[in-house]
Amino acid sequence: MKTIPLLLLSLGLLPCAATIPTQAPTRQVQATYTTADALQNATEAYHILSRVNPLCCSMKYPSLRDEDELPVDEQIRQLTQKLRPHCARLRQLPPEQLLQVCMLTDAVLWQSDWIYTGYCTEVLPDIEFEWIDWGFEELANCARLIKDRLNAPGATDEEKAAWRKLLQELGGEAALEIPGRLLNERWAKDYKTALTFYQEFCTAAAVKDEATCLKMLSEQAEVLAYFRQSGDVELLRVNALVAAFEEALDTMKDKSPFPRPILSEKYCTPARMQALEPFFTALPALKSLLLDTK
Repeated sequence: MKTIPLLLLSLGLLPCAATIPTQAPTRQVQATYTTADALQNATEAYHILSRVNPLCCSMKYPSLRDEDELPVDEQIRQLTQKLRPHCARLRQLPPEQLLQVCMLTDAVLWQSDWIYTGYCTEVLPDIEFEWIDWGFEELANCARLIKDRLNAPGATDEEKAAWRKLLQELGGEAALEIPGRLLNERWAKDYKTALTFYQEFCTAAAVKDEATCLKMLSEQAEVLAYFRQSGDVELLRVNALVAAFEEALDTMKDKSPFPRPILSEKYCTPARMQALEPFFTALPALKSLLLDTK
């Protein structure tokens, strides 16, 4: 049976390659494992893989280890074990959909950082916020580190064996070349449009005069229709990016023009909630953004 490499993970994930049949997945797999599920698995796998980079760990996981301490063989084996179930689930996808999930995950990762940093800079332009590598950039950094350790004279046989075991889960040493290649093809569309939409949507929803609110929401419905034109995957991207905007609002809560919650209970009238429902249906994260339902 003909097989092809399985490109893996998103969000800066080392493409998880293995061999899978080119035949379509069964109806049961298609029905129970959605692109949204795959996005979650790919994101989790990305965060596991990012821990092989000690510099990245010092910024995102400061409690894990010192900045210049490389992972030892036992830590590498633990990461491989944590990675395995996510790879297994992602292997259920046909190759075209898997590649789509990789690109989507990368887009959500780096665009989330852009939205967070972009909004904070907009609110406090005199403060310098740090930009760091996310997605395929970070995976490419991890790939270079793994290559270096496999060729390092000082690396023990146990460490090298642990790295090879991790790479086996990802499809072998050839997988190390994939993040850099996909970086040149990453999705870079409408992330600024998404940030503008979140801001204008929140402004419209919270306007005190109900007639004005309904008119402004109808204008934002046109932007939602624009996102819909690109299909469900685009809606997944825009929905996932809401979390970064919400985090930015929380960080800037004393400076941002948006209160928390954005829409107070007294303005949750039947007419306003009816107008908001199509937005909540298409982009469920908007509901917690407005109403702080967590």
